[in-house]
Amino acid sequence: MLRSFRQEASLRTYLLKIAYHEVVDFLQERKKSVPLEDLPLEMIEQLPQQEEHFLHDEQVQLLEEAVKQLSVEDQELYGLVYREELPIEELSQRLGANTLNIWQRISRLRKRLKALIGKK
Repeated sequence: MLRSFRQEASLRTYLLKIAYHEVVDFLQERKKSVPLEDLPLEMIEQLPQQEEHFLHDEQVQLLEEAVKQLSVEDQELYGLVYREELPIEELSQRLGANTLNIWQRISRLRKRLKALIGKK
């Protein structure tokens, strides 16, 4: 469980591990003779919306940290592509480059972001 504190595991992994041990402890207290129907609902109920919310927040935070480490040009490109969602033709006009060059820059940007996020 300490892995999550070192940012080596996701919140989801951490929570699944806790839930697993809670169920194991519960079953051991009951001598493993409890039918699944008798388990408390809070132990088997899933709350995917809350879990997805936590995972999304974690991913957004990692992405924001990675974007801050990019060069000024890459940060500008990221903003135009992913925040303003400009089409390639408009990006080409704004940045004064042909569309092939824009696609190549976006591809390199994605690789840099993946590498930066992968380090965490």
